[in-house]
Amino acid sequence: MLSTMHDGYDATESSTVVSGGSGDTADGAFPATLRTALRRSGLPLDRVSERLRTQGLFVSPATLSSWQRGHRRPEHARSLRALDALDELLGLSDGTLRSLLGPRKPRGRVADSPRRNPGPHGHVQTAMGDGLAAVLRDADQRTQALVANEVVKVGADGAVTAVASTTVLRAHRHGATRATFAHIIDHEANEPPHISVTSGYVERSVYMKDLNLLVIDVHFGHVLAKLATEVTSYTIEVTPSGNPSTHYGRWEGSPVREYLLEARFHSSAPPRSCRHVYSEQIGASPLTEKCLAMNAPDRAHFLVTRCAPGVHGIAWGLAG
Repeated sequence: MLSTMHDGYDATESSTVVSGGSGDTADGAFPATLRTALRRSGLPLDRVSERLRTQGLFVSPATLSSWQRGHRRPEHARSLRALDALDELLGLSDGTLRSLLGPRKPRGRVADSPRRNPGPHGHVQTAMGDGLAAVLRDADQRTQALVANEVVKVGADGAVTAVASTTVLRAHRHGATRATFAHIIDHEANEPPHISVTSGYVERSVYMKDLNLLVIDVHFGHVLAKLATEVTSYTIEVTPSGNPSTHYGRWEGSPVREYLLEARFHSSAPPRSCRHVYSEQIGASPLTEKCLAMNAPDRAHFLVTRCAPGVHGIAWGLAG
Protein backbone atom coordinates (compact mmCIF):
# COMPACT_ATOMS: atom_id res chain seq x y z
CA MET A 1 0.00 0.00 0.00
CA LEU A 2 1.42 3.35 -0.99
CA SER A 3 1.48 6.17 1.51
CA THR A 4 3.21 9.11 -0.17
CA MET A 5 0.71 11.84 -1.11
CA HIS A 6 1.32 14.13 -4.07
CA ASP A 7 1.47 17.74 -2.93
CA GLY A 8 2.15 19.64 -6.13
CA TYR A 9 3.11 19.53 -9.77
CA ASP A 10 5.52 20.99 -12.25
CA ALA A 11 4.20 22.14 -15.58
CA THR A 12 6.86 20.10 -17.39
CA GLU A 13 4.59 17.11 -16.80
CA SER A 14 2.21 18.42 -19.44
CA SER A 15 4.50 19.97 -22.05
CA THR A 16 5.29 18.71 -25.52
CA VAL A 17 8.99 18.17 -26.16
CA VAL A 18 10.02 19.84 -29.41
CA SER A 19 12.91 18.14 -31.19
CA GLY A 20 15.83 20.32 -32.04
CA GLY A 21 13.87 23.51 -31.46
CA SER A 22 15.52 26.85 -30.86
CA GLY A 23 12.30 28.83 -31.10
CA ASP A 24 12.74 29.58 -34.85
CA THR A 25 9.79 27.47 -35.92
CA ALA A 26 6.17 28.11 -36.84
CA ASP A 27 5.60 28.50 -33.10
CA GLY A 28 8.63 30.73 -32.66
CA ALA A 29 6.59 33.81 -31.75
CA PHE A 30 5.74 32.32 -28.37
CA PRO A 31 9.28 31.66 -27.07
CA ALA A 32 10.53 34.91 -28.61
CA THR A 33 7.83 36.99 -26.92
CA LEU A 34 8.30 35.22 -23.60
CA ARG A 35 12.08 35.59 -23.81
CA THR A 36 11.81 39.32 -24.57
CA ALA A 37 9.27 39.92 -21.80
CA LEU A 38 11.42 38.10 -19.26
CA ARG A 39 14.48 40.10 -20.27
CA ARG A 40 12.62 43.41 -20.03
CA SER A 41 11.21 42.51 -16.60
CA GLY A 42 14.71 42.08 -15.19
CA LEU A 43 13.46 39.17 -13.08
CA PRO A 44 15.57 36.02 -12.85
CA LEU A 45 13.74 32.79 -13.61
CA ASP A 46 13.82 31.60 -10.02
CA ARG A 47 12.09 34.80 -8.91
CA VAL A 48 9.43 34.40 -11.61
CA SER A 49 8.91 30.80 -10.51
CA GLU A 50 8.56 31.93 -6.90
CA ARG A 51 5.94 34.55 -7.79
CA LEU A 52 3.93 32.00 -9.74
CA ARG A 53 4.10 29.64 -6.79
CA THR A 54 2.41 32.24 -4.55
CA GLN A 55 -0.57 31.98 -6.91
CA GLY A 56 -0.69 28.20 -6.65
CA LEU A 57 1.08 27.73 -10.00
CA PHE A 58 4.11 25.46 -9.74
CA VAL A 59 6.39 26.05 -12.72
CA SER A 60 10.08 25.40 -12.17
CA PRO A 61 12.85 27.73 -13.46
CA ALA A 62 13.97 24.88 -15.74
CA THR A 63 10.50 24.73 -17.30
CA LEU A 64 10.44 28.49 -17.85
CA SER A 65 13.85 28.25 -19.48
CA SER A 66 12.63 25.48 -21.81
CA TRP A 67 9.58 27.55 -22.76
CA GLN A 68 11.57 30.66 -23.63
CA ARG A 69 14.09 28.64 -25.64
CA GLY A 70 11.37 26.87 -27.62
CA HIS A 71 12.44 23.43 -26.38
CA ARG A 72 9.05 22.84 -24.80
CA ARG A 73 5.61 24.37 -25.18
CA PRO A 74 2.86 24.43 -22.53
CA GLU A 75 -0.13 22.23 -23.34
CA HIS A 76 -1.99 21.32 -20.14
CA ALA A 77 -4.69 23.58 -18.65
CA ARG A 78 -2.48 24.09 -15.59
CA SER A 79 0.36 25.35 -17.77
CA LEU A 80 -2.01 27.63 -19.67
CA ARG A 81 -3.16 29.18 -16.40
CA ALA A 82 0.49 29.88 -15.66
CA LEU A 83 0.70 31.76 -18.97
CA ASP A 84 -2.21 33.98 -17.90
CA ALA A 85 -0.33 34.81 -14.70
CA LEU A 86 2.84 35.46 -16.70
CA ASP A 87 0.98 37.96 -18.90
CA GLU A 88 0.23 40.06 -15.82
CA LEU A 89 3.58 39.51 -14.14
CA LEU A 90 5.56 40.50 -17.25
CA GLY A 91 3.35 43.43 -18.26
CA LEU A 92 1.77 41.79 -21.32
CA SER A 93 -1.84 42.19 -22.39
CA ASP A 94 -4.27 39.50 -21.18
CA GLY A 95 -4.13 36.41 -23.39
CA THR A 96 -0.93 37.40 -25.22
CA LEU A 97 1.09 34.28 -24.52
CA ARG A 98 -1.83 31.91 -25.07
CA SER A 99 -2.61 33.51 -28.43
CA LEU A 100 0.95 32.89 -29.65
CA LEU A 101 0.88 29.15 -29.01
CA GLY A 102 -1.38 28.31 -31.92
CA PRO A 103 -2.75 24.77 -32.35
CA ARG A 104 -0.90 21.90 -30.76
CA LYS A 105 1.71 20.49 -33.14
CA PRO A 106 3.40 17.47 -31.56
CA ARG A 107 6.95 16.92 -32.75
CA GLY A 108 9.06 14.16 -31.31
CA ARG A 109 7.85 12.36 -28.23
CA VAL A 110 5.43 13.44 -25.52
CA ALA A 111 6.95 13.85 -22.08
CA ASP A 112 3.95 12.38 -20.26
CA SER A 113 3.38 8.72 -19.55
CA PRO A 114 0.51 7.16 -21.55
CA ARG A 115 -1.97 7.55 -18.70
CA ARG A 116 -1.58 11.32 -18.79
CA ASN A 117 -3.09 13.35 -21.61
CA PRO A 118 -1.85 16.90 -22.20
CA GLY A 119 -5.35 18.12 -23.14
CA PRO A 120 -7.31 20.52 -20.91
CA HIS A 121 -8.92 17.62 -19.04
CA GLY A 122 -6.19 15.02 -19.34
CA HIS A 123 -6.90 13.33 -16.01
CA VAL A 124 -10.45 12.66 -17.15
CA GLN A 125 -9.85 11.77 -20.78
CA THR A 126 -7.25 9.10 -20.19
CA ALA A 127 -9.17 7.39 -17.40
CA MET A 128 -12.72 7.31 -18.75
CA GLY A 129 -12.61 8.28 -22.41
CA ASP A 130 -14.38 10.97 -24.39
CA GLY A 131 -17.81 10.48 -22.78
CA LEU A 132 -16.75 11.89 -19.44
CA ALA A 133 -14.45 14.44 -21.04
CA ALA A 134 -17.44 15.84 -22.93
CA VAL A 135 -19.23 16.48 -19.64
CA LEU A 136 -16.36 18.64 -18.43
CA ARG A 137 -15.27 20.13 -21.75
CA ASP A 138 -17.26 23.33 -21.27
CA ALA A 139 -16.04 23.91 -17.72
CA ASP A 140 -15.10 27.55 -17.23
CA GLN A 141 -11.31 27.63 -16.83
CA ARG A 142 -11.24 31.24 -15.60
CA THR A 143 -11.40 30.32 -11.93
CA GLN A 144 -9.31 28.15 -9.63
CA ALA A 145 -10.29 26.72 -6.27
CA LEU A 146 -8.15 28.09 -3.46
CA VAL A 147 -9.74 26.49 -0.39
CA ALA A 148 -12.39 23.75 -0.26
CA ASN A 149 -14.21 22.50 2.83
CA GLU A 150 -16.59 19.54 2.63
CA VAL A 151 -18.58 17.37 5.02
CA VAL A 152 -19.99 14.02 3.90
CA LYS A 153 -22.70 12.49 6.08
CA VAL A 154 -23.37 8.76 6.32
CA GLY A 155 -26.70 7.49 7.68
CA ALA A 156 -27.65 4.65 9.98
CA ASP A 157 -27.89 2.28 7.00
CA GLY A 158 -24.28 3.07 6.06
CA ALA A 159 -25.23 5.02 2.93
CA VAL A 160 -24.15 8.57 2.08
CA THR A 161 -27.06 10.93 2.80
CA ALA A 162 -25.62 14.38 2.11
CA VAL A 163 -22.55 16.39 1.16
CA ALA A 164 -22.06 19.99 2.26
CA SER A 165 -19.49 21.82 0.13
CA THR A 166 -17.95 25.29 0.43
CA THR A 167 -15.23 26.51 -1.94
CA VAL A 168 -13.30 29.76 -2.17
CA LEU A 169 -12.45 30.51 -5.80
CA ARG A 170 -10.28 33.12 -7.46
CA ALA A 171 -10.65 34.38 -11.02
CA HIS A 172 -7.34 34.34 -12.87
CA ARG A 173 -8.97 35.94 -15.91
CA HIS A 174 -11.64 38.61 -16.24
CA GLY A 175 -15.17 37.49 -17.07
CA ALA A 176 -15.60 34.38 -14.91
CA THR A 177 -19.27 33.64 -14.24
CA ARG A 178 -19.36 30.05 -13.05
CA ALA A 179 -17.37 27.13 -11.69
CA THR A 180 -17.57 23.38 -12.25
CA PHE A 181 -17.45 20.80 -9.45
CA ALA A 182 -17.30 17.01 -9.69
CA HIS A 183 -18.28 14.66 -6.85
CA ILE A 184 -17.95 10.88 -6.68
CA ILE A 185 -20.73 9.64 -4.38
CA ASP A 186 -20.97 5.91 -3.79
CA HIS A 187 -24.70 5.13 -3.51
CA GLU A 188 -27.34 3.05 -5.27
CA ALA A 189 -30.21 5.53 -5.57
CA ASN A 190 -31.92 5.55 -8.95
CA GLU A 191 -32.72 9.26 -8.73
CA PRO A 192 -30.05 11.96 -9.13
CA PRO A 193 -29.10 13.87 -5.98
CA HIS A 194 -30.86 17.15 -5.15
CA ILE A 195 -28.65 20.28 -5.02
CA SER A 196 -29.38 23.35 -2.88
CA VAL A 197 -27.13 26.37 -3.56
CA THR A 198 -26.72 29.10 -0.95
CA SER A 199 -25.76 31.84 -3.42
CA GLY A 200 -26.00 31.82 -7.20
CA TYR A 201 -27.74 28.94 -8.94
CA VAL A 202 -27.16 25.59 -10.62
CA GLU A 203 -26.64 26.29 -14.30
CA ARG A 204 -26.22 22.63 -15.18
CA SER A 205 -25.93 19.30 -13.40
CA VAL A 206 -25.02 15.96 -14.94
CA TYR A 207 -25.48 12.71 -13.03
CA MET A 208 -23.55 9.75 -14.41
CA LYS A 209 -24.92 6.82 -12.43
CA ASP A 210 -22.51 4.27 -13.88
CA LEU A 211 -19.62 6.30 -12.43
CA ASN A 212 -21.43 7.48 -9.28
CA LEU A 213 -20.43 10.92 -10.54
CA LEU A 214 -22.27 14.22 -10.12
CA VAL A 215 -20.98 17.22 -12.11
CA ILE A 216 -22.34 20.64 -11.14
CA ASP A 217 -21.94 24.02 -12.83
CA VAL A 218 -22.67 26.78 -10.30
CA HIS A 219 -23.34 30.22 -11.79
CA PHE A 220 -22.29 33.09 -9.53
CA GLY A 221 -25.04 35.39 -10.71
CA HIS A 222 -22.50 38.06 -11.65
CA VAL A 223 -19.19 38.52 -13.46
CA LEU A 224 -15.88 38.34 -11.61
CA ALA A 225 -13.02 40.70 -12.33
CA LYS A 226 -9.51 39.31 -12.63
CA LEU A 227 -8.13 38.15 -9.24
CA ALA A 228 -11.53 38.64 -7.57
CA THR A 229 -12.62 35.90 -5.17
CA GLU A 230 -15.97 34.17 -4.79
CA VAL A 231 -17.42 31.75 -2.24
CA THR A 232 -19.70 28.98 -3.45
CA SER A 233 -21.67 26.90 -0.97
CA TYR A 234 -24.18 24.16 -1.64
CA THR A 235 -25.62 20.96 -0.21
CA ILE A 236 -26.10 17.70 -2.10
CA GLU A 237 -28.94 15.59 -0.72
CA VAL A 238 -28.85 11.92 -1.69
CA THR A 239 -31.97 9.80 -2.05
CA PRO A 240 -31.90 6.93 0.48
CA SER A 241 -30.91 3.62 -1.09
CA GLY A 242 -30.68 1.20 1.82
CA ASN A 243 -27.31 -0.08 0.60
CA PRO A 244 -24.10 0.83 2.45
CA SER A 245 -21.60 3.17 0.80
CA THR A 246 -17.85 2.70 0.90
CA HIS A 247 -16.34 5.99 -0.28
CA TYR A 248 -16.72 9.62 -1.30
CA GLY A 249 -14.40 11.75 -3.42
CA ARG A 250 -14.02 15.10 -5.14
CA TRP A 251 -12.23 15.68 -8.44
CA GLU A 252 -10.15 18.77 -9.15
CA GLY A 253 -8.57 19.56 -12.50
CA SER A 254 -6.03 21.96 -11.00
CA PRO A 255 -4.19 22.29 -7.68
CA VAL A 256 -6.08 23.50 -4.60
CA ARG A 257 -4.21 25.30 -1.85
CA GLU A 258 -6.14 23.59 0.92
CA TYR A 259 -8.79 20.86 1.00
CA LEU A 260 -10.52 19.75 4.21
CA LEU A 261 -12.84 16.75 4.03
CA GLU A 262 -14.72 15.44 7.07
CA ALA A 263 -16.82 12.30 7.25
CA ARG A 264 -19.60 12.14 9.86
CA PHE A 265 -21.17 8.76 10.51
CA HIS A 266 -24.39 7.90 12.31
CA SER A 267 -23.75 7.06 15.96
CA SER A 268 -25.43 3.67 15.48
CA ALA A 269 -23.16 2.75 12.55
CA PRO A 270 -19.58 3.89 13.25
CA PRO A 271 -16.89 2.89 10.73
CA ARG A 272 -14.41 0.11 11.38
CA SER A 273 -11.69 2.16 9.68
CA CYS A 274 -11.22 5.19 7.44
CA ARG A 275 -8.60 5.97 4.78
CA HIS A 276 -7.61 9.01 2.79
CA VAL A 277 -7.44 7.85 -0.82
CA TYR A 278 -6.05 9.63 -3.88
CA SER A 279 -6.43 8.79 -7.57
CA GLU A 280 -4.99 10.73 -10.47
CA GLN A 281 -8.08 10.02 -12.59
CA ILE A 282 -11.80 9.54 -12.16
CA GLY A 283 -12.58 5.85 -12.20
CA ALA A 284 -8.98 4.78 -11.53
CA SER A 285 -7.83 2.68 -8.60
CA PRO A 286 -6.30 4.63 -5.69
CA LEU A 287 -2.71 5.63 -6.29
CA THR A 288 -2.15 6.25 -2.58
CA GLU A 289 -3.98 5.34 0.63
CA LYS A 290 -3.39 6.61 4.13
CA CYS A 291 -5.10 5.43 7.31
CA LEU A 292 -6.97 8.13 9.22
CA ALA A 293 -7.22 8.37 12.98
CA MET A 294 -10.80 8.79 14.21
CA ASN A 295 -11.45 12.13 15.93
CA ALA A 296 -14.40 10.46 17.62
CA PRO A 297 -16.03 7.04 17.12
CA ASP A 298 -18.20 8.55 14.41
CA ARG A 299 -15.91 11.16 12.78
CA ALA A 300 -12.77 11.32 10.68
CA HIS A 301 -11.16 13.97 8.50
CA PHE A 302 -8.09 14.88 6.49
CA LEU A 303 -6.53 18.18 5.50
CA VAL A 304 -4.33 18.47 2.41
CA THR A 305 -2.33 21.57 1.51
CA ARG A 306 -1.12 22.11 -2.05
CA CYS A 307 -3.69 19.51 -3.06
CA ALA A 308 -2.68 17.83 -6.32
CA PRO A 309 -5.11 17.54 -9.25
CA GLY A 310 -7.11 14.33 -9.31
CA VAL A 311 -9.58 12.69 -6.92
CA HIS A 312 -9.14 13.03 -3.16
CA GLY A 313 -11.59 11.25 -0.93
CA ILE A 314 -12.40 9.12 2.10
CA ALA A 315 -12.98 5.36 2.01
CA TRP A 316 -14.34 3.41 4.95
CA GLY A 317 -15.35 0.00 6.15
CA LEU A 318 -18.34 -0.35 8.46
CA ALA A 319 -18.21 -2.35 11.65
CA GLY A 320 -20.17 -5.55 11.96
